[in-house]
Amino acid sequence: MSDWGIYASYKGDAVSLDVDSRNVTGEALLSAESIGVQLQAAAFSPPGVFRFVMTDVDELSVSVQHSGDIASPALFSGTRAVVADGTTENYNLIPGIAVVLSSSAVVDDIFEIAVGCYWDSDAGDWQRFSPFDIAFTNVDSAERTFIAKNESGSVQCQAQLVAVNAMRIVNGQTTSRPFYSFRQTGLVGPTAHDDLTGVAVTFANLVTGSPNIISVLVDGAPIDVYDVTNETLIPGGIGLNCDGTTVYRFADTTAYASGEFMLSSSLSVTDTATVYVSDGGDFVQIATNDGEFGDGSTAIDLTGLDAPDGVVADNESVSVRVKISAPEAKTAALNQRLFVFLVSSTGV
Repeated sequence: MSDWGIYASYKGDAVSLDVDSRNVTGEALLSAESIGVQLQAAAFSPPGVFRFVMTDVDELSVSVQHSGDIASPALFSGTRAVVADGTTENYNLIPGIAVVLSSSAVVDDIFEIAVGCYWDSDAGDWQRFSPFDIAFTNVDSAERTFIAKNESGSVQCQAQLVAVNAMRIVNGQTTSRPFYSFRQTGLVGPTAHDDLTGVAVTFANLVTGSPNIISVLVDGAPIDVYDVTNETLIPGGIGLNCDGTTVYRFADTTAYASGEFMLSSSLSVTDTATVYVSDGGDFVQIATNDGEFGDGSTAIDLTGLDAPDGVVADNESVSVRVKISAPEAKTAALNQRLFVFLVSSTGV
């Protein structure tokens, strides 16, 4: 579990940016829940509202209802196989979300799953928060208020927040292989790619044992990795444990800083994945309630009521103002400029 929760402010309430869902027709959807960090198939979940239609009792299709989602990486063509038995968690619909479907699901049942959005049943509409949709050069978006809540169970010091480029990894084998889990953490963001085609992740030098160890390559080259579990820098990413337990992070000095992961125990040397880094962080500006806006990558202190800078009591929330301001050098073409909020703090 993360020490911090990020929420949107809506009608005076703190609304979760995690996952919301609803059945449109029928009762095919039983649950849709975000997969906890460092658990199997944990991944970055692209924001948006996604509509699924049961095309058979064991397959479905996906579409979107809002123009801001038409370039989402969560969309897939055709249909995708699922298990609808009332208990099996399907990880292959939206990255990082476990979906359980009813054994009584029938053809043409429709349901929606949303990330960063909230279904207002009174208004009968989805309220969109973290999808900022189209960004226009020289035109700032309206400000939105987000809430960072200390959910650690203790007072947090040196609390800071950034909004940086979103990074995601697409596994080439299964939803949890070769990367068993993936998330972003820390305060240093990754470097955006020049295009949307992604970069290949491959492996080399497999040594069998308990566990197997392997080396990781990004775009064919070694990359420094920090062993979070054992607090050790591993130059060149050599000899990483394939155990689904040891936590690693691409070193802060690399282009993929903030990417934290575990490797599958069934990883093969021929496995592949693709890493994508959006330029969405370049569009984000953040500020405290009474502060001036600055680049999202420049950390701002989270400070509780009547507390020293960077100190937040347990269960206390701090408001952050956010807007999108597209740099002149960026095209306004819609490609879902994805970003993430990262919070770092020290417990006392």
